[in-house]
Amino acid sequence: MARRRLEGPRLRCPYGARRKPKGHLKAARAGRLTVHGHGTYQTKAGSVGRWKCLICGGTFTHKTGTARAYSRQTLEEQETMLDQHVKGSPIRTMAREQGVNVRTVERRIRKAAGHMDRVTNQMLKERRGRCLVLEVDEFQTPVGGRWHWVWLGLHAETRLLAPPHISTGRGKREAKLFLRKVRSGLEGDPLLRESDGHRSMVVARKAWMPSSVHAQIIKKRRRGRVVKVIRRVATGQPMEMVEALVGLLGLGRKVSINHVERLNLTIRWGSKRLMKGSIAKFRDAGHLRSFLVLFLAYYNYIRPHLGLQKLWGGSLTPAMAAGLTAKPWTWRDLILMQAP
Repeated sequence: MARRRLEGPRLRCPYGARRKPKGHLKAARAGRLTVHGHGTYQTKAGSVGRWKCLICGGTFTHKTGTARAYSRQTLEEQETMLDQHVKGSPIRTMAREQGVNVRTVERRIRKAAGHMDRVTNQMLKERRGRCLVLEVDEFQTPVGGRWHWVWLGLHAETRLLAPPHISTGRGKREAKLFLRKVRSGLEGDPLLRESDGHRSMVVARKAWMPSSVHAQIIKKRRRGRVVKVIRRVATGQPMEMVEALVGLLGLGRKVSINHVERLNLTIRWGSKRLMKGSIAKFRDAGHLRSFLVLFLAYYNYIRPHLGLQKLWGGSLTPAMAAGLTAKPWTWRDLILMQAP
């Protein structure tokens, strides 16, 4: 049966777009005549009501725009799946517990990761904060028979993890793309940026963070062991001034990237597929990106950070320290949040 075409100019809906039905839901609950009920449908979690807007013609439910849209899982099953995936549980084990195929679990994870990515990026853009010290590091992992680089950026004073970047190389172009992504969530350039001795970071800083002081930590290794550590300031400022800033913020006596390197280890131990020497690996870059997006949401908004507890006391998450949230969130809060 063909759809009936609306004749004449389509009116602009005053309640917002179809993918963001916040205004529609408020109008439906307030009893507006322009939004009325449009039937129900059954799921495993129960009956779901549907509404229709007479102005734009769009139909929606209370799950539209969230990670629950078009999902046959219950909310508890979806929470358990995301928590197990971030903490390193194999996908085959989750598929066996849910009674579905492995591909089904992977599809559900990718869908939830896309929602989390839109939610977290929107929060960073709406509430841009000020980063004083930015620590940068990268690690290499095999993905689908090819080596990929994962770039990490950490706000040292709040332990907030910036959106990671995945690339197949480690050159100047990839470093610029990574710093561009980090810079989009900041109000201004960080005062100090710390990285290893790779040349690409010096060139990328000139392009996207020209006013930042760049300190490099170069480690000389012999037979796999660190025998010498060289600290230098690539932008010409005296090292005494930089170390005074680091000590004033309570980040130690010397310039280092210990916090982001410890986060690097946490991410590797969070998934068997990222551990060194493991025979398991991600099938493609999409699965790796989904894991990193979910880990970012878990690390920034859900898990209390032990280092912040020692400094400030209480159960603090990096998002709370950065002023993004007022309390630790749960997977349910992120799942039911409306994505932009």
